[in-house]
Amino acid sequence: NKQVDTFIQQGAVLLDDVLEPSLIEMASECMDRHYAPYTENKTGAFQYIFGDAFESIYQHIHLEAIAKRVLGCDKIDFVASAILHTLPNAKEWHYDATTEHVDIQYNEAELCVCPRNILITFMIFLDDVTAERAPTVVRLGSHLALAKHHGSNNAFKDKPVYRPQLPALDFSPVTPLIGRKGQVALSTTALVHAASYNATEKARKVMFVSYAPTGSNIRFNADLVEERLKYMQELHRRFAPARKHLVEGTIMQLEGMMTSSI
Repeated sequence: NKQVDTFIQQGAVLLDDVLEPSLIEMASECMDRHYAPYTENKTGAFQYIFGDAFESIYQHIHLEAIAKRVLGCDKIDFVASAILHTLPNAKEWHYDATTEHVDIQYNEAELCVCPRNILITFMIFLDDVTAERAPTVVRLGSHLALAKHHGSNNAFKDKPVYRPQLPALDFSPVTPLIGRKGQVALSTTALVHAASYNATEKARKVMFVSYAPTGSNIRFNADLVEERLKYMQELHRRFAPARKHLVEGTIMQLEGMMTSSI
C-alpha cells in the first residue's frame, strides 16, 4: 500500500524482486540479438516486438498482480511494449529541456478513484541505468498536479503535449529514474518527462511494458490500430492458455476501433 501511495503521489516508484534474474538475463540477450543487425545505428526504440523472454515478461504473474493492486481492479489488459537501446552519445551527461512532455493526461477522478482509468508502465532495467547512462528524467508529482488542475474536466489524451503547451504549474525539479539491472520502475507517462544523453561507455538497455484496467478503452496509439491488433492476436496465439486473458480485452477494444473507422 505504501508503494501504491508513492506511485499516486510521485508517479514513479522503484521495485525490487519483481522478475527472476534468469529472465532478466534472457531478455537482455534477446534485446542484444534484436539490435545486432543495426550495425550503423543501435540507438532507438522498437515497439510491438516478439521473443520468448519478452513474451514471458508480458504475461508474468507478478506484473499482473502489481498492476491490479495499483489500478484497484480485478482484471487488467496488456496494452503495449517497447525496448530502448541508447548508445554512448555525449561526453558529459545532460538532457534537452525543450523535449519535456507528457504522453497522456488524466483528470482527478481517472487518476485517484479506483478502478483508476489510467495506463501504467513498468520500466524494466536490463542493465544498470546510472545517473549518466541516459536515464529518463521526470518531474515527480507532475501527473497529479495536472490531474488536479483538470479537476472533473476532460484531460487531453490524443497525442504528446510539450511543456510550453502545458498549464503553467509549479512542477518539481527533474529527477533521473535510475536503477540496477533487474529492478523495475513503475511509472506513468502522464509525468512530465524527457530522454537524456548517455555519457558512459555502455549502452542503456530498458524495456517498457504497459497495462490498463479491462474496459478502460483508453485510446492508446490510435494511429497504429491495425498494427496493434495483429500484434495482440499473435500474442494471444503464443501466450499460455491460462494467460491469454491478458490480451483479450485489448483485442476486443482494437476490433471495435477498426469497425468504427470503416
